[in-house]
Amino acid sequence: MKKILSAALSAVMLLAMTGTAFASYEEAIDYVTDRQYMVGTISGFEADGSVTWAIACQTLYNLAGKPDVSDTTPSADAAGRWYADAAAWAKKTGLIKDAAFRGDAPVTGQELTELVHNYASAIGKSCQEDAVVSGQSVTRVQLAQLLYTCAPWNESYTEETVTFSY
Repeated sequence: MKKILSAALSAVMLLAMTGTAFASYEEAIDYVTDRQYMVGTISGFEADGSVTWAIACQTLYNLAGKPDVSDTTPSADAAGRWYADAAAWAKKTGLIKDAAFRGDAPVTGQELTELVHNYASAIGKSCQEDAVVSGQSVTRVQLAQLLYTCAPWNESYTEETVTFSY
């Protein structure tokens, strides 16, 4: 009887943890899609889809408001591709320093973390130190979660006390 209760308790705890993580991922996905930082594909958001350099840079380019890059020469390997403007912007701003863009190459967790933290620094903000992604490959939901967790680009508000005389 104790084994059955123990197994049932373990299953309930596992489901509770999964539900919490799922809600967190849903919030992150809503955050990036509502603001159009990330968009889905023809198949939807594709949370488990791999993040490439093109996706990472396009997401940050969207976040930056898609600044004009008409005065920037795109990388030869990005010219004519859907991410050409994002690649040009990433190079122009110094986020990408490599001669070749490698748009279709997967980004690692360490590379993505560095890219997002460098972007935050470039706009005069900072990410929480624990806003990191690890691993050799990154999923779209992990990118969304990093942006949601870090979110140094959120509007900041200053509290001011106002009094009125009657």
